[in-house]
Amino acid sequence: MNGVIVHTSDGGTTWLSQTSGTTNTLFGISFFDADNGVAVGCDDYCYYSTILRTVNGGATWTMLNGGTASSLGSVVYTNANTLVAVGQGGYITRSVNGGTSWVKAAPAGVTESLQGISFCDANNGFAAGYNGTILHTSNGGNIWIKQNSGTTLPLYCISSPDSLIATAVGWNGIIKHTINGGNSWATQNGLTSQALYVVSFPTSDHGTAVGMNGIIRHTVNGGTNWLVQASGTTTNLKSVSFSDINNGTVVGDNGVILRTTDGGALWVVQNSGTVNNLNGVSFSDSLTGTAVGANGIILRTTDAGATWTSQTSTMQRDFYGVSFAGINTGYAVGDWAAIYKTTDGGSNWELQNSGVVFAIHAVSCIDTALASVAGMCGTILRNNKTSVGLTDSLISEMPDGFFLGQSYPNPAVNSTTIDFSIKSKGRVRLMLNDFQGRPVKTLLDQETEAGTHSCEVNLSDYNPGVYFFSLITSAGKVSQKLIIER
Repeated sequence: MNGVIVHTSDGGTTWLSQTSGTTNTLFGISFFDADNGVAVGCDDYCYYSTILRTVNGGATWTMLNGGTASSLGSVVYTNANTLVAVGQGGYITRSVNGGTSWVKAAPAGVTESLQGISFCDANNGFAAGYNGTILHTSNGGNIWIKQNSGTTLPLYCISSPDSLIATAVGWNGIIKHTINGGNSWATQNGLTSQALYVVSFPTSDHGTAVGMNGIIRHTVNGGTNWLVQASGTTTNLKSVSFSDINNGTVVGDNGVILRTTDGGALWVVQNSGTVNNLNGVSFSDSLTGTAVGANGIILRTTDAGATWTSQTSTMQRDFYGVSFAGINTGYAVGDWAAIYKTTDGGSNWELQNSGVVFAIHAVSCIDTALASVAGMCGTILRNNKTSVGLTDSLISEMPDGFFLGQSYPNPAVNSTTIDFSIKSKGRVRLMLNDFQGRPVKTLLDQETEAGTHSCEVNLSDYNPGVYFFSLITSAGKVSQKLIIER
């Protein structure tokens, strides 16, 4: 804040203040070498971008024109002359002359929540989400292209075993499949009208999908035929991971864990030691796996699930996904833009700087150096070996003029805090509604200045259950879910 820049030339033993020439907020900084660096941020209302450049190690900083009316959250050098900065609303601005001039890329045009992401290698990946959204990249996420999925049903997960083949699953048992990199998507018959939450293809032929009420579907021919498998439970199943065509693990609500060693012909219940909902699981080999879920729970096994051991992180909210590349390096993602990384098999989990405030729903670990995540409002992030945090590629766009964050804590007991932002001054209404959308209370109804605001809500008078809070402005309406517990 306030344009603060500090600099060290002795590895951090001493830090000296530098004169930035601005009081604007700075969110990101990147240096190509000891002399050449760029810092990015926004003005007081986080509406207009701020870009500063130095060519003398920060002795002087010069304000540049970033070519975008959007807050910028991160910047990275790709070589000595090329820089890319990303920010609010999916804006991407690029310089090919060391920062002297910048050209804004068009927004991705995606506002839907993205629920699943899958990369088969460093370059080729798919993302899927609400309203039948499917995005594809063939250059590591530098450009994402929206594809025609042929459905408007929510898609919850996508799995891509190679650059041409991918399968997405979602609401009403929808299964969409491509064999040509997404140029066309065919509908497959999953023999169910219940929601399928997750799909996993360890090969192009062998795949498993799981979902509501204990549903498991399996294919050995790329989805031409899907077969019913007996899970032995009616609990919602939230994630599946196969290390090969025979060894797989499924997790779900109430701490349910199922294991197969014969491709799903038989699923055996394992003891997770928890009643918390488990939302994600990842096995790096037939023995070693990690499961994550509600209230920041992380479980680890090194014996194919015969025993599961709890691991510790600072996460207090829900994890939604986990992905490992090898037995040691993995990422777990969840509420409030949480991205945690481990490089020692989960003995230590370190919170990463995601640079966004949206919930992150899915993660795909490509190898020990590369990972991509996807979440609300079209957010896609990739880490980069030469920069800090998962901010290398980003697309996200909100309804013009406002943003509503997820409340925290959530689930909540006695109180919760709601953050929202508006780009221009105007009337703002913040409503609390019950599960059926009926108004419960008006939390805020007044003229509000442009910028970011917080509203603390006392929940002590409300019954436990599921609620929704909505932000209503002249630009539109957006809602989030809130769970009250006692």
